[in-house]
Order: sequence, then C-alpha cells, then structure tokens
Amino acid sequence: MRLALTGLLLFSVASFAEESKEEKAARDLFEAMEKKLAAAKSLRVVCKASEPREKGDRHDASFWTSGGKVRFEFDWWAQSRGAVKWTSVSNGESVWSTQKKGEAKKAGKDPARAIAVGFARTGTLALTEIESAMVSGADPGDGTQWQVSGFKAGAKETKDGVELQSVEYKVQKGKADPIAIVVWIDTKTQLPKRREVDISGWKLSETYEACELDAKIADGQFAQPK
Repeated sequence: MRLALTGLLLFSVASFAEESKEEKAARDLFEAMEKKLAAAKSLRVVCKASEPREKGDRHDASFWTSGGKVRFEFDWWAQSRGAVKWTSVSNGESVWSTQKKGEAKKAGKDPARAIAVGFARTGTLALTEIESAMVSGADPGDGTQWQVSGFKAGAKETKDGVELQSVEYKVQKGKADPIAIVVWIDTKTQLPKRREVDISGWKLSETYEACELDAKIADGQFAQPK
C-alpha cells in the first residue's frame, strides 16, 4: 500500500475525480509518452525552437543520454543579445562544460531520469536547469518537480501520414505561475512531435526533428567537448 501511494505522489499529477472521458484519454496519452521516455535505455532529442513574436530568435537544444552518460548542446540566438552557444557533457565520472572552459568536475547524480521526465512535461524549458545542476554537482531531481495538471484533449491532425493528438495542460514548479502547454503526440509511437509553450504571454514553439529511444550512441558523444 505504501509503495502504491509513493508511486502516485511521485507522478505529481492533480486529482482526476471530475475528469471527463476526453480529459482522461488526453492524460492517458500524455502519461504513456512520459513513461516511454523515462523507460528508455538511451535517448536522443534534437529540438528546433523559436519565439513567434521575435522574428529570427531561436532556442535550439539537443541532448543525448545513455548508461549514466549525458550530453547537452544549446544553440541560441536573439536579436537583443546575439548568439549564445555551449555544450555540457558527463561521461558518468567527470563533467565538462564549454561555459566553464572545459574544466573537469566530478559527476554527481545521474540526471537521465530528470531529463526524460522534465522533457516530457516541459519540453526544453527544464533542460537548462537540469544541465546547470549536472555541471555544478547539485541534485537534478527526478523531473516530477514540474507538476502537471488540467489535461484537455485538443484537435487531431494527420501530417505526412502520421496521426497527431494535441494535449493541452498546465505545468507548475513550486509557487511559480502555471505555464500553459500544448504538445502534439504521435498516437502510434506515443512520442512528442512538437510543442507550444505560453509563459504569461511569452511564447515558444518547439519542433522535434529527432526523438530516438534505445539507439546505440557512440562513446565519442560523451567525451570532453572541444
């Protein structure tokens, strides 16, 4: 009984007592996506992200996880501040970041689960916080610190023969204001294809050019970045 209650608390999803059939279906699809990402032995995601109101601004991000090893790549550009680009890597024993001029630090807790769950719930929003924890040696958590609620089934669409179901929901961390998110999920693979994020009027559009699970990732990806 205690284990069952612990599992429910870890998932951090709001009460579903008043849930409609459509809302339950939306939540079920979202949970299936999160479970699949979290269970993957390796994960590779390539995200192209932009701010619709800021022409040309981008927040591209990629990450790899495999067997306690992690690689983050961030490539941002904004009219207000220009280009920001950095890479952080952990081989499970040491951590490097090009922002720290490649200085090696001892690796802390494996952030793979935090990355998978955080990505499932927020898209790339959680990644910089998890990357910062990895580089500093802090505990990245397990991703459930971003709590999700208010699931609604959005429209379905078919693109290039792939059926996508949109799921609308809110995500909140601590006492911060809730963030409105819509994610389009491939109903066959149960993997995310794109996402729209709205933070009090600031919007981010994400497209996942790659979302690969359990593929073999070369050890070279987890070497000290140059």
